[in-house]
Amino acid sequence: MVKPLLLPLFLACAPLLAQDTTAEPAERAADSLSCADEKLEADLQQLKQQAADSPYAARQVYLRYGFHGHTEQAKAWAERFIRMLTDMSSRGDAKAMLNLATLYTQGDPTVPADPAKALVWLEAAQAAGNPLASLMLAQRLLQEGKEAEAGKSLALAYSGYSKLAEAGDDKAKEQQAAMLLAGRGTKADPAKAMALYEELAAAGNREAQVQLFAIYSRSKDPQRQRHALQLAKTLADQGSTRMAYLVSCEYSRGTILEKNETESARYLELATAEPTPDPEALYQKGWNAEHAGDTAAATAAYERAVSLGHDRSRVRLGAIKLATPATQEEGLQLLTTSATDHQSPFAAHELAEYHRRAGNTAEADNWTILASDRGYVPAMARRGMLHLNPFSPVDWSPTLAYRWWKQGDSAGDPACSRCIILYLYIAIPVLVALAFFIPLLIGKTLGKRAKRQILEEHAADSRKEQP
Repeated sequence: MVKPLLLPLFLACAPLLAQDTTAEPAERAADSLSCADEKLEADLQQLKQQAADSPYAARQVYLRYGFHGHTEQAKAWAERFIRMLTDMSSRGDAKAMLNLATLYTQGDPTVPADPAKALVWLEAAQAAGNPLASLMLAQRLLQEGKEAEAGKSLALAYSGYSKLAEAGDDKAKEQQAAMLLAGRGTKADPAKAMALYEELAAAGNREAQVQLFAIYSRSKDPQRQRHALQLAKTLADQGSTRMAYLVSCEYSRGTILEKNETESARYLELATAEPTPDPEALYQKGWNAEHAGDTAAATAAYERAVSLGHDRSRVRLGAIKLATPATQEEGLQLLTTSATDHQSPFAAHELAEYHRRAGNTAEADNWTILASDRGYVPAMARRGMLHLNPFSPVDWSPTLAYRWWKQGDSAGDPACSRCIILYLYIAIPVLVALAFFIPLLIGKTLGKRAKRQILEEHAADSRKEQP
């Protein structure tokens, strides 16, 4: 079965109305397909019929052809797609202009990016009154350092969204509130922005609820923080696994809501519900199971989180597998991948501890250096010790040793704190004492030896003088 191609996100802006245009080049290109691609042609038949009126369908056709390596057919359908949008643009369709601008800004495997054409269509879409085009143009102008021109585009964007918002467009209200809050294209007005968000949130607008949660959760006002959590609970009950995890964490901490482990566990289950579990929640679930001694449940949670790209879960999964002889190789592979490909200091530290237990000191030291260089605090105490070892891979330097311990101590690491105490109140006084007493002892020893030698010489001379 042909796997469907995941289209770029900007296709969401593609217009759904277009006039019929000549498709002979695309159809002739399709005739050149081999028999082995009859299944592909069958799958594309319905899309081709829809492409008579929809540039969106035409774009799907050329992307599918490109995905399967049929360059000639892909180019032919891409040309058709562009012709359809160009024709719609010539009739004043601002969305079609924006689509062309987006296409030439980002490009794809069949249509290369063309910044010059993108600019032309962005300016045309802005002139046609598309506020999103004004936002995109402003972003480009800011990147080019043209702040004055960018300001004009932002003002046009705000004006356009305001008109749409007055007409009852909720998406436009969201954008208007965001621009008021940030002071983009208009004078900042947080009160008006919050009023818009509150209005949208009360009507069940999920995006507005998320924005209000983000704003209120950053506030130091306990009342606003409680309101943020109420919003999070509403979103969690609507199926937001991310919000469910945040509520679970708050019930566990008990800083704003009253601490309630039962409710924390309930929301954690909501946060890990399929089909879209939150990776952080899965990690927390695995961590809880691991510390409760349920390795099987921990492994299952970590494996699901890893499938969603969560790297800390990969580290914990690697550590669990490393502890079992039968899965040690798999554990090493997971940790090495995390430490090298994903730059994880946690994985580097786990590898350091594993090699140290295995007696491979040199390898352990190398991973410790990597973990501490990436800011992993528990590795800093040993890193400091390496600077006092003349046979380690790093330079011998008591000063650097102290700096690593001080950095770890500032981050709250008790091992680094102990190292500093031993260094300042035991090691240094001992070294100072040794620096003072050893020369004194050497001097006394040499003095006694010289005195003894003189006495021996006098005794020898006295014996010679005796008859």
